[in-house]
Amino acid sequence: MKLNLSARGFAFAAAFRAHPHEIRHYLCGVYVAPVPADAGGGVLIAGCDGQTLGLWRDPQGECDRAAILRVDKGLASACQTQKYGRIVLAGDRLACLDKVGNEVFVQPAAKTELKWEVPGKFPDIARMVPDNPEVGVLACLNPLYLERVGKAFRAAGTTHFPACSVSLRQVDVHSAVLIQAPNIPEALAVVMPFRQEHINAPWVGRWKRSNDRRAAAMAAPAPAMPSDAEPPRGFVKAKTAKVPEGGAA
Repeated sequence: MKLNLSARGFAFAAAFRAHPHEIRHYLCGVYVAPVPADAGGGVLIAGCDGQTLGLWRDPQGECDRAAILRVDKGLASACQTQKYGRIVLAGDRLACLDKVGNEVFVQPAAKTELKWEVPGKFPDIARMVPDNPEVGVLACLNPLYLERVGKAFRAAGTTHFPACSVSLRQVDVHSAVLIQAPNIPEALAVVMPFRQEHINAPWVGRWKRSNDRRAAAMAAPAPAMPSDAEPPRGFVKAKTAKVPEGGAA
């Protein structure tokens, strides 16, 4: 099989793969598939744990067929340090090359019939990606999933193109959430929402209204105090006796 992938994209997708003890073993690998020419060509690199999905399109990638690649910690770590490197198939092992083509890490072959592949059928990831999401996030999301997405985008960022911001969009409150970074157009992430109603905390509104009332009271001008120059209406000033010069008689 001919295989040539972006190490940067591979590291991004590998961040979304399932835990090694996941019973659905095919989710523990990274899925690769050729992109049809009418869709731009290249290779699609994906990782999925059932709740989150990371996709990367490598326009310069090469791949003869769809496959699930076995990934260990060493290979994933090597890809993160060689962001301009490539992942290739060297015999029956996956190797990470630096940007000039030198081998940086070679993953040991598995002691099974499939040395570098994971058996099984990968999920239909196209169905997980929402179509034309136009609204902001309305659903409830697991913060641990968002943390995973953040780590993946940071790993894919470079000195010149850091993943400093992301956008989150949905079709509606029940759809998956599409996450993209403006500086990394090759990548996207999908997070599945919780099936529960949006949380409304009534105490927040009461607290804000109370705070506004206190602020308005403090900003109001203090009432003017009466003075000798402008005595209140109906006020008669008491007469004082004049003291003769030289003091009292």
